Amino acid sequence: MLSCKSFISINNLKNSIYLFLNNTNGLNNISNKLFCTRYSKNHLWVSINNKNDNMAGTLGITENGPVSKFDDVLYVKFPILKNENQVDEPLTISLETISDQILLNSPIRNCKLIEINQDILDYPNYINSSPMSKGWLCKIKISNINDFNCLMDKKEYDNYCKTNKIN
Repeated sequence: MLSCKSFISINNLKNSIYLFLNNTNGLNNISNKLFCTRYSKNHLWVSINNKNDNMAGTLGITENGPVSKFDDVLYVKFPILKNENQVDEPLTISLETISDQILLNSPIRNCKLIEINQDILDYPNYINSSPMSKGWLCKIKISNINDFNCLMDKKEYDNYCKTNKIN
């Protein structure tokens, strides 16, 4: 089984494009950056898109997440971006729907919020319609790679969802 660190080099392209594979999920990204996605039991996903970029990752909610059980997301509230390091503060994101408020806690402990997806502030329905692409929530700085490595890969997450009758 290939891990998310596995890649195939295509030498016939001018600048060598690397096709990165995410376990048995197949081709996930065509890029010159590392790309690996992990999943949490609370149905959040984290992708590391460049291990040389101060351990930056993208955080989002899966198709099986809590918003799939509720109405469209109307509003998203993030913690305030601060200049000083807020690593010790837990990262909680609030999603508001017509019928409920959903609090999402980052599966990565001691992470720092570094960027918010501005598109979902204007179009929060992206979280419902396209949670794995346009509906990503934010970018975070991961202080400990072990927190990321402890999350489930795609196959483990799919099995978790089947076992717990999520999908």
